[in-house]
Amino acid sequence: MMLSNVVGQNKVLNILKNAFTTDKIPQAYIFHGASGTGKLLTAFSFAKALNCLDNNIEIKPCNKCNSCLKISQFSHSDIHFIFPIPNYDIDDNGVVKSQTEFEQIRKYIDGKITNPWQDYTFDKPTAIRIEQIRALQKDVVMSKVEGKKKVFIFENFDKLTISATNSFLKTLEEPPPDTHFILTVENLSKLLPTILSRCVSVEFYPLSKEKIEEHLLKTLHCEPSKAKLYSSLANGDLAKAITLYHNENLDILDFTIKFLEIVINHDEIAFLEWIDKSFVKTSKSKDTFMSFIEYLYLWLNDLQLIQHQPNRVVFINQSALLSKFLSSNKYIVEKIPNALLQLDEYNQKHQGNVNQKLILIQIYHLFINLLN
Repeated sequence: MMLSNVVGQNKVLNILKNAFTTDKIPQAYIFHGASGTGKLLTAFSFAKALNCLDNNIEIKPCNKCNSCLKISQFSHSDIHFIFPIPNYDIDDNGVVKSQTEFEQIRKYIDGKITNPWQDYTFDKPTAIRIEQIRALQKDVVMSKVEGKKKVFIFENFDKLTISATNSFLKTLEEPPPDTHFILTVENLSKLLPTILSRCVSVEFYPLSKEKIEEHLLKTLHCEPSKAKLYSSLANGDLAKAITLYHNENLDILDFTIKFLEIVINHDEIAFLEWIDKSFVKTSKSKDTFMSFIEYLYLWLNDLQLIQHQPNRVVFINQSALLSKFLSSNKYIVEKIPNALLQLDEYNQKHQGNVNQKLILIQIYHLFINLLN
């Protein structure tokens, strides 16, 4: 199937397939939608399909021919990748002059080759600068070197500086034949009307939990229980699910389960020791706290599901502990909607820099209240 590695975006696939098969490919696309929906991966897959050397249209891109392999390695002469970088000194050809800074750029690209779903960030503010656009303008007017189409792919196009945007507009108005631009962005409203009017907009939607779980199972061969957990935590973001899979950072899950065991035993001394061990001494970040809250959301959701829809339960390996919670209070399920609202409130307080230990104590008493 054409563009088979694009996950869960059927409307997008239909648009791109139709353009390809009718040979009516717009010279500029905007791929827009939430993070982790596959915009950049689809852009590169489409660039591969446009240049694939296999004659069978149904399997483009084949990911085996010389053209596809070069694009996968970011080494194809006619496929250009433009992304936000720090304020590095750049020569007329868009090459970073400093060897140390060039190695940072190379590291960023190597990261995309290894795992295109993962975020690789610089330690300084980034933007797409006018020097990069000037280098692009030189490349645009040059003849194709080895491909059928020249494709310029932008990551986070909304990070163009004002001068870079104005300069790029001139190129976008009259691009040469067989030259295409794919601009990826999360929020379409950040783009100028003059840009929007010259591009075909293609929207990417958050993926369903089932699609993410299926991808983790079939493509990454993830364990079923972990696939269910990661797809639930991802909230429609396949990149997040894949990152969870690769990082295997299960310590937060472990101390969340420990917290729930402490709650069921009403052990306040163990709870205070748990705070000291899990948060205070290890200086857990806000991201870690957020992950802990996410696990608690899933736990409460499982309590609502386990009796009537056990196949949808995320904490499938904790069925005994779930049963203990359920049997502690016959009205516990009725209390869950209010508990979720309160958990939301504590989460907001934490983001507002309220004392973390105080919030954790409040969460403990919230869960104790569920049992009484």
